[in-house]
Amino acid sequence: MQQQLEIGIVLEPREQVGETVDRARLAEQYGFEYVGITDGQMIWRDVSVALTATAVATEKIQMGPWVTNPVTRHLAVTANFIATLHEFSGGRAILGIGNGDDAVRTIGAEPEKMAALAETVDTIRDLMDGKTVLNKSKVGWKICTGGRPEGAAPIYWAGANPLSFKYGIKHTDGLVISGFVDETWLNWMVETTDKLSAEFDKSPKLIFNSAVAVDEDGDAAREAVRPYVASGLRYASAARVPEWGDEGVERMRAAYNSYHHFRASNEAAVALVPDAMVPKKAICGTPEEAAASMQAVIDKGVTSFALMAMGDVEKTIEMIATKVRPLLNLNAAS
Repeated sequence: MQQQLEIGIVLEPREQVGETVDRARLAEQYGFEYVGITDGQMIWRDVSVALTATAVATEKIQMGPWVTNPVTRHLAVTANFIATLHEFSGGRAILGIGNGDDAVRTIGAEPEKMAALAETVDTIRDLMDGKTVLNKSKVGWKICTGGRPEGAAPIYWAGANPLSFKYGIKHTDGLVISGFVDETWLNWMVETTDKLSAEFDKSPKLIFNSAVAVDEDGDAAREAVRPYVASGLRYASAARVPEWGDEGVERMRAAYNSYHHFRASNEAAVALVPDAMVPKKAICGTPEEAAASMQAVIDKGVTSFALMAMGDVEKTIEMIATKVRPLLNLNAAS
């Protein structure tokens, strides 16, 4: 059976929530499958407000936090929010969750451990199903919005290393993989996830997560995603790209300022990004260049994408739908 192409648009609610909602509505009009909204209480507008407003303004598109975490948002709060959003939107909610990035680092906290995050997602699912869950003090938790319309709201786990993949495949519906358009990296990712999927006898959805900017001026598009690339180059997974390595990761970690996450104002970090690494980390350039990058991922069998639109967001959303998507060939998916 041929796989289906699925593209979600990820939005940053940097300014007015209304702007984010307008962009979500535009994504729906252009036929994107879902919209994710970033969650970072120190640098973005509140994700729950933005998602609620999006649910009101749209009719078909799925939506959810991309991604939240259990450090800054208590798991019971997240369970209630997603269950309520799912109910209110007619079964259109999704939940992206990870161990914490800018939301956690900007308050001086530490990301959640993998085992604890796995326990968290199991508990969130049980609470959304209307079950009573005993916490560590043996106190029964039960949220008032038990039961989920139109089937379960899927939970997707953000990760980029083997241990994270293992927990995500075992405990959730799919992996949000912040990867690289690099042959060595993609081969490693496919081999690792295939092995773990077989171990747990599951077929999880694999979602290639990246930034995107598309413009007839390819250089302008590449410059727009450079701050996102800086963020990606500070994680251990980036060391698997031969041109970067462990030393590059350490340099970027030392320079990166989470208060300027994904922003050109993160000047010290952005200055460290080599030109050659930009198209390896982000989907960017002319429509033909962006399509070639996405096709390289599709050729490995991954046909779901979560793309954070950067630069001229509205133009990028339009061009992905009208110029990039028609160039993609799913028949090549392995």
